[in-house]
Amino acid sequence: MSTICLVNRSTLISDDEVECVAMAIAKQIAKEVHGYWSVNVDVVSVEKKDPVPFRMWPLFLYDEAMPTNDILPIGACGSHTVRNTPIGAISLKQCKADNIPWSQTASHEAVEMAVNPSGTVYRLVNGRMWLQDICNPCMTPYISNERLPLSNFVTPAWFSLVSAQRLDLDNKVLIPLTPEAGGYAPSIAIGQASSGV
Repeated sequence: MSTICLVNRSTLISDDEVECVAMAIAKQIAKEVHGYWSVNVDVVSVEKKDPVPFRMWPLFLYDEAMPTNDILPIGACGSHTVRNTPIGAISLKQCKADNIPWSQTASHEAVEMAVNPSGTVYRLVNGRMWLQDICNPCMTPYISNERLPLSNFVTPAWFSLVSAQRLDLDNKVLIPLTPEAGGYAPSIAIGQASSGV
């Protein structure tokens, strides 16, 4: 089983807050994401003073993005990529500026890292390759049983032309392959350059 670790490098939140969010995301992935995507990924927290444990996938929590940080672009709440292993970062100040709870951004990045760790998994549907970043099409929060805002995500049914099945966890997305307001879905028409729909 792979493990994502929320690594607290922020002066704005406590290690206890990070641990609470890590446990909620771990539960979300084990109970909700796994049911649709069959992933086995755990989520833990790492305190400010501790190094990143070996072989874990770090999701760094920073006060803000820095020009030297190629993982987290300036102006982004969160991002993830691959540097030998999956790695992500979150800007708490950008989350606050954009009025997005940092727990939702952490869930968004962790869920996408769990389902598409390489960031290169696409699904071919009707002549287009759709990036399998499953939180991007539905950007509204999902409230967990712990009363924390987490990220909504699309199900495999969203990647079909016609579906009678649930398209997202929170039943907000109504049409397959169509993001809700504020969401986006990167795709590539076969033989063309990438575009965000």
